[in-house]
Amino acid sequence: MTQDQIHEAVDDAHSHSFQVGVHANGDVTIDMVLKAYERALQKWPDPNRRHRIEHCTLVNPDLIRRIKASGVIPTPFWTYVYYHGEKWTQHGDDEGRVDVRAPLVPRRRHPRARRVRTTRRGRSSR
Repeated sequence: MTQDQIHEAVDDAHSHSFQVGVHANGDVTIDMVLKAYERALQKWPDPNRRHRIEHCTLVNPDLIRRIKASGVIPTPFWTYVYYHGEKWTQHGDDEGRVDVRAPLVPRRRHPRARRVRTTRRGRSSR
């Protein structure tokens, strides 16, 4: 999505009293989502809206400050860094910023990862 498309989708949902949750992993995309949230909150203030950023894995101090200031809820996907951290360098620019809208390399299992089977009722068994 472009910045304008994100603005349009967030403005529409926010102005109709929805809490928005957008999947964004890299700092470039998280910045784009925050810009849209900040803009919507500026146009239609609502301190209790508490929009979310799903995954929200690769952040920097400025993003953390903005997340806190706007009341956004980050929902980190911490296993992404554990299992895929080495792949992030393939998608960054010269300053180390990452835009994970680019496709990731196919997932490889970590050699020490434990397999967890799920039973019919959703309980895990090892």
